Amino acid sequence: AVGGLIAYLGAYVNQGFAINKEKKKLFREKIEEVYLLTEKIDVWGHKAYDILTNQDDYDKFFDSILLMSETLNKVKMIIYFYQPDLKKECDVIENKIALLGAKLAPFKLISKSEKIALIDSINKQIKEVTDSTKGLRKKLEIKINKYI
Repeated sequence: AVGGLIAYLGAYVNQGFAINKEKKKLFREKIEEVYLLTEKIDVWGHKAYDILTNQDDYDKFFDSILLMSETLNKVKMIIYFYQPDLKKECDVIENKIALLGAKLAPFKLISKSEKIALIDSINKQIKEVTDSTKGLRKKLEIKINKYI
């Protein structure tokens, strides 16, 4: 009877370790996914910057900003479910992208000289977005070490 109890407890403990291991693996994968998504936001930010400074096709610029916003929605979903302590950082990025959108709202309607004058302000806002995503990635790097 004692042997059976010991075997049962051993199996129970092993099952707990297996579940904990799977949970850590899932959290690590989600952190890695957020990390890669925030890098994409930076890439689109840099593309938007290049488009603006070269006065290239402004529709491509708006596409880049839309992709940043859509990607952030994926980041938010993962953060809110798996790393809720990082909601604040996510909200900061969202607010910065929203401010960028607000600065862009009149962009298609204004003259070329007004666009040129607005470019510096928009580029500063893009930099604030990419700086914020870099800050989030630094925190993710610390967290991922917990799940290795």
